[in-house]
Amino acid sequence: MTQRQKINLCSILLLALLSRVSFAQNTVFTFSSSGLPGGGTGTANVVMGPSNTYPAADNVNQNVFIGEDAGISITTGNYNAFVGSNTGNAQTTGFNNSFLGSFAGNKNTTGNYNAFLGYGAGRQNTTGTNNVFVGATSGISNTTGNGNSFTGYYAGYQNKTGSSNSFVGYAAGAYNTFGSNNTFLGTFTNPTGPNKDNIQRATALGAYAVVGVNDGLVLGDTTNVKVGIGTAYPNQRFTLRGNINFLAYDNSMMIKNQPFLHFNEHESLALGLGAELPADAESTLVLGSSQTHVQLPGVAANYLANSGQVLTVDASGKVLLTKPRIQVQSTSEWADKVFDENYPLRPLNEVEDFVKKNKHLPGLPSAKAMVAEGMETAAFNTKLLEKIEELTLYVVVLEKRLAEIEKSPNLEQK
Repeated sequence: MTQRQKINLCSILLLALLSRVSFAQNTVFTFSSSGLPGGGTGTANVVMGPSNTYPAADNVNQNVFIGEDAGISITTGNYNAFVGSNTGNAQTTGFNNSFLGSFAGNKNTTGNYNAFLGYGAGRQNTTGTNNVFVGATSGISNTTGNGNSFTGYYAGYQNKTGSSNSFVGYAAGAYNTFGSNNTFLGTFTNPTGPNKDNIQRATALGAYAVVGVNDGLVLGDTTNVKVGIGTAYPNQRFTLRGNINFLAYDNSMMIKNQPFLHFNEHESLALGLGAELPADAESTLVLGSSQTHVQLPGVAANYLANSGQVLTVDASGKVLLTKPRIQVQSTSEWADKVFDENYPLRPLNEVEDFVKKNKHLPGLPSAKAMVAEGMETAAFNTKLLEKIEELTLYVVVLEKRLAEIEKSPNLEQK
């Protein structure tokens, strides 16, 4: 026996003692420079187990098989390390695998670059590659899934073909079967709902956190967790210390799946349940929906329905409850121009003819126009006052004529 073989033998004996392995009389130690005990070719293989019998395998190199029937089906696989009863039992051509624990990687045939640690870890894996399963029965049902990392007892237990998943914690991702690109971190973090077998790109963080939609991210369980950002003492389901910055213009905040806060690129904002921005809104503030009642304690405490009171903002920005005011920009916009000496007051007979033809006073919009377009409040009130002042002038003229008639000699004779 060479010096190298003696060193390897000592290492194996030490491992056996540490693992409390008791060797029966039929336990064999084989250090092969030419192949496995069944014959064939190969170098630097180490085999230890009770009467392990291997097929004639060619070009089998640098494998370590320790335990009953460990790697027993190997044909051309290289660089494998199987430690434990029935580890890698079905492997034929797979390479660069490390299985530690009874029945770890038991069904692996051609899967490569896998590391399974724990009883039954990766037991059903056949062709899956680049998987890391740590913990008893972790990844036990995986068959062809690739690039998975499961850590914890029962982690990824039902995963079969799902790939690129990361599960950490007792029974983490245990219910995932076909889903890929998921991250579950914490005890019993799992997919849920009718599509739980095939959830994609989902993340659940924290003990008992569950997620039921693709691309979803859930923090903590659905009952007790308190999430904090910028604080170590969250006291609600979500507590934030700091600012929120929306980088896009199509964002909304929802309450019970109804819009609550929405804004657009034209500096418009809608606030309140059911509040919606018109498609062409610019520099617009919408408060609530058509069913919303606004209350401002301290401002509108004495508000009376149908009292004509409105909310306004004074020069200092303070919100006030007040009566509506009408103000024009110049004197020419007001109705007093009727009293100018050159004002073209229509004769009453012309007014009569206009009314008979159009069914409304001159200078005022028709009923159809009011329905279709409406009229600005200040302009409408100005027109109404204009007609009142015109009526005043007509009355003054009639008063003068009546006075002249009363002074007429003909009237006195009668």
